[in-house]
Amino acid sequence: MIAVGWEETKRRVRERREAAGLPVRSEEQKRADMERSAAEIRAHGLWSSDGSRT
Repeated sequence: MIAVGWEETKRRVRERREAAGLPVRSEEQKRADMERSAAEIRAHGLWSSDGSRT
């Protein structure tokens, strides 16, 4: 078995998704989605802004 790095794994997955015609999110889209999710979690009081659980 050949070990590959995380970046190579992500590249391969992205290429496979593109080849299959599946949606592929850009880094900006991923970041925006994560920020939106974090805001929703904070809005429900499940996580504080400093990253600690409440």
